Amino acid sequence: MKIIKRPRNHNNKNFSILGDSISTLEGYNPHGYNVFYDKVKQKQAGVLSWEDTWWGMVIKHFSGKLLVNNSWSGSRVAAIPGSKEIFPSACSEERTAGLHSTSQSGIRTNPDIIIIYIGTNDWGFGTPLKSEPGVQGFAEAYQKMLAAIHINYPSAEIWCCSLMPTCMQSKDDFVFPYYYGGIHMKEYNNIIKKCVKLNHKNHVNICYMDTYKHSVPYDSIDGSHPTVAGMKTIADLIIRESPKR
Repeated sequence: MKIIKRPRNHNNKNFSILGDSISTLEGYNPHGYNVFYDKVKQKQAGVLSWEDTWWGMVIKHFSGKLLVNNSWSGSRVAAIPGSKEIFPSACSEERTAGLHSTSQSGIRTNPDIIIIYIGTNDWGFGTPLKSEPGVQGFAEAYQKMLAAIHINYPSAEIWCCSLMPTCMQSKDDFVFPYYYGGIHMKEYNNIIKKCVKLNHKNHVNICYMDTYKHSVPYDSIDGSHPTVAGMKTIADLIIRESPKR
């Protein structure tokens, strides 16, 4: 599924990332954000520099530049039930408006391309697909997130990545739990796909990166967080799914 105008040149662009723990890296996220890949986890996963991350590999492939990596470890797209604040959920204003950089002289630089890879924690904690009394659903939250990003960065191209299964090369008997939070992962991907299609109809420059369809799990250290080999798998599939020039 490629619902985006062609052709496009993605080389030498400013990239921003909106994600969760999978996309964090110590020293590359906003100050105070929760980070999974600290020095200990970096060594454990073999992810020793930005070039070892999935986003680093993708940006390097396109000879681009990282503008902002707005990733928070443990965050969901939807608001956490019972929480008084929406932040750090990805649909919050702080997250959706935090994808640009501002120089000391006050010059603002907006992203050319925004890659969204988030939703794993919604799946893992069983966020309902549709909103329920007192609980924000995944569909409502994802749509709210996309709408806010488009308002804040109307000229940016948005790449929405599907969620992906994992494997563990260090544990041969590991079986990926597609229903980990009670709802199959593909149901969340269907929501992402529908939100992308809706926003495309509204003339938003957006595409759905269907990495899930390739049925290639990425290697992880714990069933969730990718090793350097897993990062490469993610990067390769995103590059394969990226809109062709």
